[in-house]
Amino acid sequence: MYAYESIKNAILQGEYVPDERLILKNLCDSLSLSVIPVRESLNNLEKDGLVIQIPHQGFRVASLSVNEFEELLAIRLSLEITALPYSIKNITDKQILHLTSLTEEMFSYWEKYKDSPATLNIQKAFMTMNKELHIGIASASQLIYLPGMLTRVFDLSHRYLNIM
Repeated sequence: MYAYESIKNAILQGEYVPDERLILKNLCDSLSLSVIPVRESLNNLEKDGLVIQIPHQGFRVASLSVNEFEELLAIRLSLEITALPYSIKNITDKQILHLTSLTEEMFSYWEKYKDSPATLNIQKAFMTMNKELHIGIASASQLIYLPGMLTRVFDLSHRYLNIM
């Protein structure tokens, strides 16, 4: 799990760029792991759509496309529309307080940085709060699979932030 999470986070954070070749030996060395857990992690990341395996060449970070980004936005919209009536029905007072606090934090953050140049760190911090807000609303739905699906869509979308 360590190798999977480490490589996944590096891809999502833009440390490995689209179409970059992932050299197994280098990954093993940087993670201080043997080949087996790293290769298994790469196979799982291929299932997630984050890497592709090219026969006799190894693995590469999956490329990005406008179509994929549009698809992710459409999926996100569908998931959030599905969650909303359940969230309205099932949200707890504790969740309302948390989401209200988070919204206020986002507003304060916006006020603080609205006239600043949009650095990547500022964007990432705001996107992290935004993700927490939307996942929080989806979690309030008490649906079993939807919050995890939405988290995956947010993670896949996060790659696009790194190319802005």
